[in-house]
This record gives sequence, structure tokens and C-alpha cells, in this order.
Amino acid sequence: MASIYSAIKCPYCGRSAFEDDYYKSDEKYISCLRCGFNYSKTMKEGINNLFEYEEDRQEGHGVFSLVKKDGKREMRMLNYHLTNNDIDKYKKTFLEKDVDQEKSYLVTYEAETFI
Repeated sequence: MASIYSAIKCPYCGRSAFEDDYYKSDEKYISCLRCGFNYSKTMKEGINNLFEYEEDRQEGHGVFSLVKKDGKREMRMLNYHLTNNDIDKYKKTFLEKDVDQEKSYLVTYEAETFI
């Protein structure tokens, strides 16, 4: 399938996000690497072999990016309200010996504010 991949304004935080638009099927995916917002509109088979669309929208509450010294990366879109315990757990992960602290980060997004 062909798609158009472009940068758009995030519908949740207003920063830059990525949109992958499958224009022939009208399916769409949006991801924001700043606040963690995710959206998908996909086709699924419905009643009597007719197709219908299913939409999933997840508010963004932050992004956790961990880069190891060997170059391996892990990125998590945080689609839930973070507790202080969650934040402490992510902070501890940064202190592990194999983590490249210069390239790793944790950004939280609550009440229209990045922290």
C-alpha cells in the first residue's frame, strides 16, 4: 500500500508530530515524539464482509527515550498519567552503567505543560 508520510501539528500538544496517511484505504496513523500522543484509524472487516473503520486515540503524557552505550535504543510513548513512583523508576533506569545519559531523556506532559 502507498502512503504519504509527513510532519503535522500534533492535535494534542501542538508540537510537531508524524502522520502516515494511507490515502487509498483512508487509514491513518499519528505519533508525537514530544508528548506521546498516538492515533490510528484502521479498516477492519465488519458484518456481511463489509469493511468499517476503527479509531484509537491515546492522549500523550510524555516520552521515555533510553539509549544504551552499545547503540541500542528503547522509546516508550507514555499514554497514562505518571505517578511520582513511575518517574522515580524511569530516573533509576538512567543511572544504570550501560546507559548513554547524554542521549537519553524523559519528558512528561501534563495540563498542557512539558516538564
